[in-house]
Amino acid sequence: MHNYYCQIAALPELKFDPLNGSLALEEFLSEVSPSLQPNHLNWLNMLLMAQGHNSVLNYFTNGSTETETTLPYRLDWFNPKSEQFNLLPAYMQRFSEKFWQKRSDYKILEMEMGLLDEYYRYLRQSGNGFIEKWATYELNLRNYLTAKKCEEFSISKQTQLVSSDDFVERLVEFPTNHKEIQIEWPLSAIIDEILKNDNLLNREIALDQLKWNLIDEMNLFFYFSIEIILGYALKLIIQNRWKRIYQSEETTSYEEIYENIWTKEIKNNPLLNYNE
Repeated sequence: MHNYYCQIAALPELKFDPLNGSLALEEFLSEVSPSLQPNHLNWLNMLLMAQGHNSVLNYFTNGSTETETTLPYRLDWFNPKSEQFNLLPAYMQRFSEKFWQKRSDYKILEMEMGLLDEYYRYLRQSGNGFIEKWATYELNLRNYLTAKKCEEFSISKQTQLVSSDDFVERLVEFPTNHKEIQIEWPLSAIIDEILKNDNLLNREIALDQLKWNLIDEMNLFFYFSIEIILGYALKLIIQNRWKRIYQSEETTSYEEIYENIWTKEIKNNPLLNYNE
């Protein structure tokens, strides 16, 4: 096992604080990436891929290749006829092949779910235990929260959940408060407690705090390994989310952050604006 003593020892300590992010994700990547072994760098890039998914979906929706993206690929590569198409990760190739020819026939939510399905399959086949556990957790969390929202608005869960594993089958078959769900995924009880809070901001903070704590728990017995770097990157992704919500030049209070969460993330969520 290759260890990264110097790289990890030099990293600033991260504490979960939605208002004060310390290190930029880009700065972190520029510092650690040159030192990583090729397969470790590939693992790190796998976790970062989702940051560019909105650009991909926008491309499939409006055909524009001018959208700014964090992906290390040009958007015109997603055309299966492109000479660079085979340079894309396998999950992006599968997504493109499925939606390219008839992309105008699909709703954006349908394409988003298809992309996420391929992405989580990709992560769970990474060969790295940390990534596989994280992918399972994130997928379960996404599906559990979606199932709760479907029950609240009387929407069919069958068409809204990503992937088709045993947990998804139980979410479709049973209500989220059923003992089968609680047994299958014990974290559901913790999440239910978080969701009892009527304050949207506090709920979002608590859910991200839970993610943060799980990263620490998953890395409890790792010290200077690639897993620490992967966990650190995930924490910076969480911080970046709050940076997008909390714009330091414009926002000075939690009340304004609350408004930004609503307008930037909740209001534009197709599930919460279901009109059919």
